[in-house]
Amino acid sequence: MTVESVPRKPESMVVLLTFLIATVNVVVGYALAVHLGYGPPGLAPLHDVLAIPRALRLRLPSKGPVETPTMDTSEIQYMLDDEADEEIDTDLSTEAYDAFEEEEVSYLNVGDTESWDLDEKYVETSILKLNIAMIKSGARACEIDTLLRKCEGNTDAETVHSCHEQLKEDCETYLSETAELTDKFRERIEELGELQSLGEEIDITNMEQAAQVETTLNNLNMMDFESDLEAANLRLREEIKNLRGARHKLRDNQEAAFITIAKYENRLDKVEPTLFDDPLTRLPNRIGLEATMAKWWSMGRHKTRQMSVALIDIDAFAPLNEFKGILTADKILSQLARYIGQNVNKGDFVARYSGQQFMVISMDLGPRAAIKNLEVMREQIGEMEFLNDGEAITISTGNGYTEVFEKDTPEKIFKRMEDALRVAKENGPNHAATTDGEETTLVDSPGFGSKKMRIEL
Repeated sequence: MTVESVPRKPESMVVLLTFLIATVNVVVGYALAVHLGYGPPGLAPLHDVLAIPRALRLRLPSKGPVETPTMDTSEIQYMLDDEADEEIDTDLSTEAYDAFEEEEVSYLNVGDTESWDLDEKYVETSILKLNIAMIKSGARACEIDTLLRKCEGNTDAETVHSCHEQLKEDCETYLSETAELTDKFRERIEELGELQSLGEEIDITNMEQAAQVETTLNNLNMMDFESDLEAANLRLREEIKNLRGARHKLRDNQEAAFITIAKYENRLDKVEPTLFDDPLTRLPNRIGLEATMAKWWSMGRHKTRQMSVALIDIDAFAPLNEFKGILTADKILSQLARYIGQNVNKGDFVARYSGQQFMVISMDLGPRAAIKNLEVMREQIGEMEFLNDGEAITISTGNGYTEVFEKDTPEKIFKRMEDALRVAKENGPNHAATTDGEETTLVDSPGFGSKKMRIEL
């Protein structure tokens, strides 16, 4: 009797099928882990860059790559006083940076505010429209200031009269553009509910700005151009300086109010992405920064990823604006933003925190390693020479550092960061301090051997 054998699948096919199923499980599991913030430190920063909305990614001037090597974190030692400090390559190039293009800076690239529920939430959109009017006025004042500085020492009557008329026209235009907006904003303050006091503060700031503009108009109408043209030149620039101070205060208050209202109404994630960018530095602005952090916190990323935060503040920036001019100061801000953005690690987040302040969130680094990276940068900034019409301008920064803890909120981080910066600034220019919320200490960095860097404005 013959027994026929039953055909069996080759064992190799079973093995292959098992391998394919296992591979799919691993890939899907890994992708999910990275999405939730549990990926390995080496690849997580790349995921961060890809996960951030396009409007929030760092966008630098399109002038091609600058051959400036970035710090390799694998070479960074964790102790600031380590003997290996001397071996770190900090030669960031002694060649001049690419020149700042003399194209018009687009101050008006602030997005279409009409698309963000204008009729439904007029309080927020009126704040944005008031900001647009303020930005336009600032751009015109910058042009007038530049013209006056170019003829300083050889001021002619035609330039002074022209600048005088332009400044008067700018003041009148600003008052005209903001009058209706301010009235509508005042009518809707009651809609803020528990935040009504905040709306009243914004209204007061708006009135202070309008009062300063009206004061400037009165002063301009009483100016004497005949007896001393140079004195008239200086007087016009003094009025522009006063307007700038009021404008900066209004900008900061309105931006903070916008964020507070959006948070209160749980609408920060619905803010139009085109409002996230700072047009001067091409970095995310304060709104973009807070929107990004709100997203990360909702994902629990601060609990699964190591983060350290730095606040970088340009020392003596007000005198720089006053004595070198608004345009020159803006160019320095733009170039410094470019340098910081190109010299942080992949996955780090850089934003313009306020006027002359930048915030850096270092990802997947311990506090000492993060501080060391930024201390190398702070020393190099002190070695920069910004060349403006043959004149070399030097700057320095004060830095405040803090680590992000699991129970932190963005507000707690901002406060610690600002506290550390305050201690650094109290000790003079070019200092840094770090805090854990209980103790604040100055950072005593060794010399990193930074070389002079020339940057054409």
